[in-house]
Amino acid sequence: MDRTTRRKFYNLCNPEEALAPSDPRCVDVDAPAGGARGIRWAAALAQGIELSDRPVCELFTGLPGAGVTTEFRRLAARLSDDREANLLVVHIDAHEVLDFSSPIETPEVLLAILQRTEEAVAAASGASSKDRLPRLQRWLAAAAPEGGWASEERPAERLRASPDARARFRARVEPELSSFVDEVRDELILLNERARRGGRRGVVVILDGLEKLRGMSTNRREVLDSAERVLVRGAPATTLPVHVVLTMPPGLALRLDGPPRFLPMIAVANREGRRNEQGHAAMLEIVRRRVPEEILVEVFGAEAQAGHLEQMLHASAGCPRDLVRLLRDCIAAQPLREAEFRRSLAEVGEAQLSLVPESAIPLLSRIHRTKALAPSGPEEREILERLLSDGALLRYQLDGEAWYDVIPAVGRIPGVSVEG
Repeated sequence: MDRTTRRKFYNLCNPEEALAPSDPRCVDVDAPAGGARGIRWAAALAQGIELSDRPVCELFTGLPGAGVTTEFRRLAARLSDDREANLLVVHIDAHEVLDFSSPIETPEVLLAILQRTEEAVAAASGASSKDRLPRLQRWLAAAAPEGGWASEERPAERLRASPDARARFRARVEPELSSFVDEVRDELILLNERARRGGRRGVVVILDGLEKLRGMSTNRREVLDSAERVLVRGAPATTLPVHVVLTMPPGLALRLDGPPRFLPMIAVANREGRRNEQGHAAMLEIVRRRVPEEILVEVFGAEAQAGHLEQMLHASAGCPRDLVRLLRDCIAAQPLREAEFRRSLAEVGEAQLSLVPESAIPLLSRIHRTKALAPSGPEEREILERLLSDGALLRYQLDGEAWYDVIPAVGRIPGVSVEG
């Protein structure tokens, strides 16, 4: 394979790239309803928003690599369609407006939602946003940089980048949090009306990326606790006067009374381990949309191709990101030697494997055997919260039934496998 071809397909196989629905590489794995991930997830999220006369809050999560952002892009395309819901979609990458290395709190989450909504409404109407957030200036004054806020400065992004400014903002807001929340709500009501006057049926906010929130090794528990405070049902962020879809760390699903919608991996096998043809076909289609048949033959060889793809599907365990990463590794390693291929397979799950404590092995063995979480107490629940957020556990859904399993790398730990 020549260098130009390798480079082209290597870059078409970026595992961190979230695809738009219009991208020819994007596979609607839920098109055969119920066949790969249980239901049509974008449609399930959209229906309540499309039908409700009142603002809807959807809580959503997914495991690392499941394709949450790609699904949100599919949701956004549907909700913004002027022949259907005709909503102004405000799609926020949480990583751009919140510091993922430390606890989050309600004031900066609401500020980010309001700021990005105001920017989207202004852009849709062609209006200037130089007088941004005028009613919040008294709250923002304490966090202003030296010389005050410049007209082009974006407060949410500054608070993300400056722990000191963030602390001053929180200290100003928290004694009067209810007043701050009321002002944010009032502003969102006005923005929703501006969107309506502009020809939309209103606003829907998608706060994407909080499923990746996990802090650092020194504050993981504190960060997860903060996410629970912000995202618990009934909290200010979940009771806004516009439609909102909020992501959350997967570990929080074990805490909430009303669990979130949980995007599963692609079920290449059913709960009993028998091959699921629709899930298997969906994973192969992900490969072929990125790399055509003639290039796959060059990568693997005509005789080895089918066997290598099967091994890649098994190693990825239905995780689209891991499958694409494996494919990219094989393209990069041309000419592909068997030892290099084996090394790439072995590396899948290596990062998660290093995070599994020895004390968790009996629990993981039970999950591998029963396909259920069922923590026996607070200590096991805390372990499961961490392993879910780290991607050491996988969730699947098929035929109306959801189940869990360990990633293949964890399943190979002595004492975890069913046989062991």
